[in-house]
Amino acid sequence: MMRILAGTGILGYGFADDSLAAAARDGLDLVGCDAGSTDPGPFYLGSGETLCPRPAVKHDLARLLAAARACGAPLVIGSCGGAGTNAQVDDLFGILQQVLAETDAHARVARVRSELDRETVADAVATGRVSPLDGASELTAAGVRDTARIVAMMGPEPIAAALADGADVVLAGRCSDAALFAAFALSRGIDAGAAWYAGKLLECGATCAVPSGPDCLVAELDGDGFTILPGSAERRCTVESVTAMSLHENADPFFHRESSGTLDLTGAVHAQAGERSVRVTGARFHPEPVYSVRLEGARRAGHRSVVVAATHDPRLIARLDDYVAEASAALEAKLTGAGIPARDYTIHIRTYGQNGVLGELERAPSAAHEVTLVAEVLAETRELSRQVASGFRSSFLHRDFPGRQCTEGNFALPFSPAELDGGEAFEFTVWHALTLDDPLAPFPIEVDDV
Repeated sequence: MMRILAGTGILGYGFADDSLAAAARDGLDLVGCDAGSTDPGPFYLGSGETLCPRPAVKHDLARLLAAARACGAPLVIGSCGGAGTNAQVDDLFGILQQVLAETDAHARVARVRSELDRETVADAVATGRVSPLDGASELTAAGVRDTARIVAMMGPEPIAAALADGADVVLAGRCSDAALFAAFALSRGIDAGAAWYAGKLLECGATCAVPSGPDCLVAELDGDGFTILPGSAERRCTVESVTAMSLHENADPFFHRESSGTLDLTGAVHAQAGERSVRVTGARFHPEPVYSVRLEGARRAGHRSVVVAATHDPRLIARLDDYVAEASAALEAKLTGAGIPARDYTIHIRTYGQNGVLGELERAPSAAHEVTLVAEVLAETRELSRQVASGFRSSFLHRDFPGRQCTEGNFALPFSPAELDGGEAFEFTVWHALTLDDPLAPFPIEVDDV
């Protein structure tokens, strides 16, 4: 039997010491933890900044490393820093060096990089090896060169290669969440269906347990399937909580696409094995004849300013759509008169309390007694972004409307200054598949004895 631990959903989110100790008590063959996602949006990929604060990451990393060393198991971290850029991999490597120095320890550390040179991607576009995903438009060489950073999502092969080279710790760039766990199991001869499905459940830690939360999760794999259980005695895995994870980040609960093939859960059987554990058998994996990896890229969209404004005025709320349209038109005319054409900025207005979350997809609109507008302004420079945001604030705050009873502000502004500096903004521009002849080719491995 093989025991694999996921420390938590994302490195830096935390987990209970008792959970880790309990999980390690029966031994571990691999300690792993995801460290990134596209869920927080394109900022961390475009900017290269890290998702979680360094103190939180160091705290989690030190404890996972100690558990791995105590069990004689390798430690694998995937999607370092949030997006898996080269700088984020190196940043985590620096934190690991601090941990090793403070504990007077030694480790053989492999850094597996996933950030691609723009010209390399442009050449792949030119040779027809790049195709759009999920409704994305065709990628052009110009679009590639306009992108700040591009990463490829590695499968299990580069991680398995690093482990085969004797790495005690693997710090991987952008990585399939499931692959960072499946790599070890596959390299030890575990059935691909069980390895991939266990990896899928492990990727978010104790999210598939009850109560759900950031904490440790263990998969025990054998020749017939695997058993999944939380580290904490206060949590339990149930058939319902485990099967619910099959819809996590998947449009289809039965078929999960990976770089090398598709995980098929149509024949999977889930059974309560104990009060806190679930036994899974019957998962299958179908290899694809063509190997491909996902490319993710983000470009700078401008500088962001944000204005938050709320109203409790029933007369304004009753005609809010008209008010927003009229005030927006008046603001555009005012800015044009000041020499700022509409092409130089964009304003996104979200109306919370009145279809602010689903927008046009809202199926059950209801009357609101208070509404908050969140206006996002994007412009090329910080100065222009702030100027447009200031114009928004004044135009929307003081505009007249039929039935208005107050000659002061129409909205309450919770912050001073009202124009919040949102910093550099990025948007996804590369969401494509790249076909490969060699699964290792885009992912160079650098090994250091630290």
